[in-house]
Amino acid sequence: MLIGNLDKDTEVTIHVTDGIKAVQLNSQVLDLSKTDRQAGMEAAKKMDYQSFIGIKAIRVGDRFVSFSSENITCTITALKNNKPYSWKNVKIVRQTLPEQGTIHMVLSNDDMGSFNRRNEYRLFLGQEGICRFGDSTEFRNIIIKDISCSGLGLIVGKSDHIEMQSGMEIEVQFVEQSSDGNSRKYTLNGKIVRYVAMGNDRELVGCKLSGRHPELEKMIYEKQRQTMTTSHKPQVKRGTTKELARDLAALSAQDPKES
Repeated sequence: MLIGNLDKDTEVTIHVTDGIKAVQLNSQVLDLSKTDRQAGMEAAKKMDYQSFIGIKAIRVGDRFVSFSSENITCTITALKNNKPYSWKNVKIVRQTLPEQGTIHMVLSNDDMGSFNRRNEYRLFLGQEGICRFGDSTEFRNIIIKDISCSGLGLIVGKSDHIEMQSGMEIEVQFVEQSSDGNSRKYTLNGKIVRYVAMGNDRELVGCKLSGRHPELEKMIYEKQRQTMTTSHKPQVKRGTTKELARDLAALSAQDPKES
């Protein structure tokens, strides 16, 4: 997918690093008018780019952030149809459009596929939850080891004396905190497909989920997007992310070419 296919109002995350310091910045894809889109496309072609998005201009304090330094690299990640996409080494410039005014343009010629094409990214949770097994009406305490869009792994105590069987139906409930700080309860149904003793009087139980769970998929993709955004972040000293943000803002005052 080309970066220009991102929908308006899509939240984007920009990971910026100079190899020593790193900072994560957030913005949103703008809904550009026909006039502004044409102006943006003309500017993009002058820089040898065929695809771009306009995002809300990013500021640090009262200064626009500048991405013009040759010493930095930028990666942008975003969701499209609840799937995460990532574009590396994008070019980001400040641009003044006829109607929208000052924005940041993100430019890339890369046609990227989702970095989770098969929907089988497994997210480690280590999360407490409860589970109902088979025909039982009683919920037992379990640990959700990991989860994907189509299955999950549970850690169950043998002391619960549950007679595991392949094909046994389950109902799992757990609460997870989202990126906006709100908590969401998930209720998932599925079947046991495998189980194996782990030692320490515990069993690892693999389960296949029944049907699709859009809210679960959204949570997993968002967690994966965050992981992909920060997976290459270098080890930095405390406070250096703020220093890099200030450096980027200061560049704007030094580089009149970008406006």
